[in-house]
Amino acid sequence: MFLVGGGGLLKGMAQRIERETQVPVKMSNVPLEAVVLGAGHCIEHYDALKSMFMGARR
Repeated sequence: MFLVGGGGLLKGMAQRIERETQVPVKMSNVPLEAVVLGAGHCIEHYDALKSMFMGARR
């Protein structure tokens, strides 16, 4: 699992999630930018990804 966004910057968050879920957790190299970059990717490739979104019309 990769942590992105401001919440991932909270001290001890990665360790807590890893401990509770037993899933390895890594921090994105650019956590604050990763959210925006991902959203931009979804917008640019909406037709290919629209089946992933709730309520998406086909």
